[in-house]
Amino acid sequence: MPIASSGNVVFNSAQLGADVVLSSKIKDGEIVNGDISAAAAIALSKVPGAAAKGANNDITSLSGLTTPLSVEQGGTERASLDANELLVGAGVGAPVSIPVGNSGEYLKSNGAGADPSFQAGPTQFTLTYTELAPVEITDHINSGEWRDIDLSGSIAAGADYAEIVVYNLAEGNGGVRKNGSALNRYLGKVGGFTMTVELDANRIVEWYAYSTTNIYIYLVGYWTKN
Repeated sequence: MPIASSGNVVFNSAQLGADVVLSSKIKDGEIVNGDISAAAAIALSKVPGAAAKGANNDITSLSGLTTPLSVEQGGTERASLDANELLVGAGVGAPVSIPVGNSGEYLKSNGAGADPSFQAGPTQFTLTYTELAPVEITDHINSGEWRDIDLSGSIAAGADYAEIVVYNLAEGNGGVRKNGSALNRYLGKVGGFTMTVELDANRIVEWYAYSTTNIYIYLVGYWTKN
């Protein structure tokens, strides 16, 4: 065998065998061993355990991503999220942030097609009750219509609700309601019952009486908001 220079091996085709392809004749990307099929070579070239294209059920973590995933890919299209803010869906577009509300506010729906928002809750108040010796209201008539009754002579300015006892011994209806209301707040022959009715600024309510002889109303107190 000839002596090779440093780093080289000298051989002849008779010594290597007929099935060997010399490196000088191998093109890039060719598979030259006749015992390995193209499909087998591709399979062997894959990194063991690598995720495949399409559906995968063996991915346990992702790292090194530099672009946020889109909504269609299960992401938010955001590199970061503001502290304590909520995200609202926007179809296939990026989610929308809802600014953090003030302490005590609540998240309220603004209807279809609108994002919810933090809003102040209903105003809270307490009520103070002032009891009165029963005052019979006698200026009602049996018109079968709603009529105004002025209670300012018995109720202090600033009061919000009147408490009225109704005695209905007639076959028809009797009751009271807020001035300007369209509700028919009356009852038939049921004996005595109490109704609380909102006052307007002039302390006027409306009264409905079928009869003046068998329906009686008494003002017994009022409520004031604090």
